[in-house]
Amino acid sequence: MFHGAQRTRNGRTGEKGKSPPKVTRAVGKVKSFDVAQGVGFITPDPNQGHMTILFTLKQLKQFGRKNISEGTEIVCDTIPGDGGPKVHRIISIGKEKVHDDSASTWIGGPTWPRRGR
Repeated sequence: MFHGAQRTRNGRTGEKGKSPPKVTRAVGKVKSFDVAQGVGFITPDPNQGHMTILFTLKQLKQFGRKNISEGTEIVCDTIPGDGGPKVHRIISIGKEKVHDDSASTWIGGPTWPRRGR
């Protein structure tokens, strides 16, 4: 019998009974981004808190970018991390928008329509 990670209700492996992370919408500006390390930080708007938000090159690539300049406005969903909040997914950069909120009901991204149903 396997005694490793178990599947939770949402189908992901993890601790039994552990709830999914709390997702929070954040708006802010890019404080810095280091391409070589693949890590950047977002300073949230003053009414959204004071903790700097971590994001990675992987999340930028999912948005279709390889770089971002300081001061660029960014809207993202965040989840709690070990050292503070971190980006779960990027919603928009400047005026570019990648996700349609009305189509997204799942924490991992948009739900796609099924054909023939």
